[in-house]
Amino acid sequence: MMIDPDTIPKLMTTDELAAFFKVSKTTIYRLISGREISFFKVRRQILFSKEHVLVYLQKNYIESIK
Repeated sequence: MMIDPDTIPKLMTTDELAAFFKVSKTTIYRLISGREISFFKVRRQILFSKEHVLVYLQKNYIESIK
């Protein structure tokens, strides 16, 4: 399944990224604490740029055998 980069917002919160990836917020916090995805921290808010999301997706892309 390929994701159209135009569908990714320029900035996303933790809640928005969890909804976009269809995972729990806990999963997103695990990615953050494991430094598996880059993020910005503005005061107490964590934000993810479109570029961070695309890099993460590309890094974790596994091509099909067939």
